[in-house]
Amino acid sequence: MKDDAKLKQVMGYASRGLKLIPLWGIKLKKCECPQGAACSSPGKHPRIADWQKEASNDTVKISRWLQRWPGMNIGVVTGAESGVIVVDVDGDAGSAY
Repeated sequence: MKDDAKLKQVMGYASRGLKLIPLWGIKLKKCECPQGAACSSPGKHPRIADWQKEASNDTVKISRWLQRWPGMNIGVVTGAESGVIVVDVDGDAGSAY
């Protein structure tokens, strides 16, 4: 995804009141975190330590994250913080739906 498209999409989430967090990105099929290829959750875990507290829909803060980590993935904090409930079923059972 191009940077401008990513920015537009992410800011759209923030403008809807969703609380976002930066996640580690994936590069060359490996997580960008220090564990790299050994990571058990590539591109799906928080890039910041205190993500529960730091989750934000502030566009300035999110823009800074994107500037600092242009390859980052973005996570939406679910539950009461964002008013979103998600059911995620991985593997063959999830593919069946």
